[in-house]
Amino acid sequence: MEHVPDTQPVTAEPPSLHLALSPETSAHLHAAAAQIGEPAQVFAEALLAEALTDYEATLVGIQRGLEAGAAGDEADLDAFAAQRHALRRQRAPAAA
Repeated sequence: MEHVPDTQPVTAEPPSLHLALSPETSAHLHAAAAQIGEPAQVFAEALLAEALTDYEATLVGIQRGLEAGAAGDEADLDAFAAQRHALRRQRAPAAA
């Protein structure tokens, strides 16, 4: 008789994630959410989603830059660096 391994049912949604934040980070998160009138949970989820999107875009850009560099083309790397610099400037708080 052939052994069939036990399998877990595949769920459409990943399990919930609970993060333990330091008191300082938690206070900062709640204060930032309150500033824009959002619940901390909603604000944190949007912030994480944006950070993950940026992270993934950064990895893609780095991979493209590595491939271009290996091929001797530095234009893609320069364009990526300029794009990241512009994004940082856009997100930087305005000087008071």
